[in-house]
Amino acid sequence: RHLQGSASLLERDADGLIHVHGGSITYCPPGHEDWQVRAETIRLDLEDGLGTARDATLDIAGVPVFYTPWLQFPLDDRRRTGLLWPDFGNDSTGGLDITAPVYFNLAPNYDATLLPRYMNDRGTMLGGEFRYLNRWSSWVTSGAILPNDDVAQEDRWLTSLEHTGKPLDGMHTHISYTEVSDEDYLRQLGSTGLEVQRSIFLPQTGQVTYLFGDSWVLGAKAQQFRLLDRALAEPYKILPRLELNRRFSGTPFTPDYSLTSEFTVFEHKDAAELPGQRLYFYPQLAYPMQWAAAFVRPAVGYQAISYNLDESLTLPGDESPSVGAAMANLDAGYFLERDTSLFGTAFLQTLEPRAFYLWVDSEDHSDLPNFDSSDLTFSFSQLFRTTRFSGHDRIADANQASLSVTSRLIDEESGVERVTASVGQISYFEDRRVTVCDAPRAQSQPSCRTRVPPAGGWEDGQPGDAQSVSTSEIAAEVQVQPARSVSFTGTTLWDTHREQVNEGGVLARWTPDAQTIVNVGYRYRREQTAFDIFGNPISETIDQADFSAVLPISDRWKVFTRYQYDFTNDYSLEELTGLEYSSCCWSVRMVYQEGVDWDQGRDYGFYLQFVLRGLGGIGKNIDQLLQDIIFGFGSNLEDDGLAN
Repeated sequence: RHLQGSASLLERDADGLIHVHGGSITYCPPGHEDWQVRAETIRLDLEDGLGTARDATLDIAGVPVFYTPWLQFPLDDRRRTGLLWPDFGNDSTGGLDITAPVYFNLAPNYDATLLPRYMNDRGTMLGGEFRYLNRWSSWVTSGAILPNDDVAQEDRWLTSLEHTGKPLDGMHTHISYTEVSDEDYLRQLGSTGLEVQRSIFLPQTGQVTYLFGDSWVLGAKAQQFRLLDRALAEPYKILPRLELNRRFSGTPFTPDYSLTSEFTVFEHKDAAELPGQRLYFYPQLAYPMQWAAAFVRPAVGYQAISYNLDESLTLPGDESPSVGAAMANLDAGYFLERDTSLFGTAFLQTLEPRAFYLWVDSEDHSDLPNFDSSDLTFSFSQLFRTTRFSGHDRIADANQASLSVTSRLIDEESGVERVTASVGQISYFEDRRVTVCDAPRAQSQPSCRTRVPPAGGWEDGQPGDAQSVSTSEIAAEVQVQPARSVSFTGTTLWDTHREQVNEGGVLARWTPDAQTIVNVGYRYRREQTAFDIFGNPISETIDQADFSAVLPISDRWKVFTRYQYDFTNDYSLEELTGLEYSSCCWSVRMVYQEGVDWDQGRDYGFYLQFVLRGLGGIGKNIDQLLQDIIFGFGSNLEDDGLAN
């Protein structure tokens, strides 16, 4: 069990218990006792996997740092009731922050954790978590309360429920519900880093799906959002949504069909917003043809949307609007390949042209509301989608053809794709007239809640005008992996009409071994106005560089860093610096994080994690924080004892 030590007297009694008198124990190897527990008496129960020390002193590098009259510690991985090592840190929202968890092993399939927490600037908070598991489901409920926050001068609280289940074959259930006392709770009291503190909404969702037959899915869903940003418009509640869908089976040379259908009830807490019910129905017929070197997939379909709206908030005759449009598409591609060599290496090179034609009838949407539709972000994958909108309030009219070509260089010896490059563009044969903001939501409201035209009116492609450009941007993607440890990814959108790059990005990654990660990235997006599902305009310019790394500087020392800079506003968005020391039997990790808060000020946090292998850890588990902000962390690094 890697446990070793010394004693003035060692006993083993008739019950198999080992008694250590006047001795010490450690999980460090002999001759390298970086830490050890010295005690008057230590009892080791190998059957129960539990050690108990009395009059115990913890020595670090031979220096006594902690004394306790009684200490109990695990000898194996079995769960047991007891005190967990405390978490502590310091940040700009609460000052010194200490949590002392107490774990209760109540039964093999359920347990609880009590989380008393002290924040120097705000007071004492009490939190807890209860977990339950049975053969078909898991449940986790948690909560916290801070009575009379010393800064906010009010009670603060959080409650949460998470559930996943599989009660029957083919049936899946899911619940995710989190509610907070106020919009600033996560920003001020969140304890897992600045990423959590910057959340703008909390989804509150209940869902059940049932898969039957080969391709059918029946589902029901209820959802609302708890907004944490007061500047955003409140989204609609889905109470409920019923779905019946069938995906294409994809069997070649066989008539195939698909169905997307849903019935949704939309409600809103603001009485001035337009509530209603929506029925969406979209059947398709297809006949896929597939050969070794080519495919042709024709399909036809019909989309229909109908509403039942609150007549008190609509114009006369507008309480039951509807729209329907026929569609057809043809997707075809061809695969060419040849043997080639480059720099003395044998490759298989492919050339994969693809053509996609889409026609969707143009219909008047002027009397239709918009409950949940928004513009999809244009990218290479958008070349082959049958709509340019999310949600089901708009039928995207189209008469267009997409042409693309992809080429790959495949290493014949290893099978690795060393280079993958794709480029494509859409040609529009008719103007696209349907936009997300075609119609008023209610008698007194404009189409989008924030639909205020800029000076000089809308540009082409913006709400209220036909999208009259003849071609889309040229979309290109490239991935290069010249060696196992090096990769490059790049994307760009080139506007041929204005002869400018509208969006682009590049990411270079170097992972020479299981302990090293270096990421360098740059992202650019020119300002373009669009609307999200909340009805809010998206018009920011992005011009950002990003660097992150995990670098071992010796056998025992490692540094973490992340720096994200915004050239548009000329300031750093996020900075992180961390240091880790790891020996054979103990580790310490320190991280400082700073970033822009919602008010364009600066938030900071300092986190410390200290682990004695075999005894557990003191301080915040910051692995999730590092996984969120350093691409590849966790999936690439070997377990160093801190991950759990």
